[in-house]
Amino acid sequence: SQAAAKDVRAAVMRVVRALVRPDLPMSVQAPRLMSVWQVMTQELSRAAEAGTLEAVLQDAALFASQVEQSIP
Repeated sequence: SQAAAKDVRAAVMRVVRALVRPDLPMSVQAPRLMSVWQVMTQELSRAAEAGTLEAVLQDAALFASQVEQSIP
């Protein structure tokens, strides 16, 4: 559904906002961003295979929260 896609996009943006530091060049940040993106993609794929759309939404929100909390 469109609402679900919007919620997942919002979670992805939360992750990006938490990780991207404007004071550092992207060349320094890219490896970490790509690594986190790969993990998030894997987690959401597993949720999609194993559960419902609600499970994917919950997993996306949880992943975003965990990333936000991991940033000092």
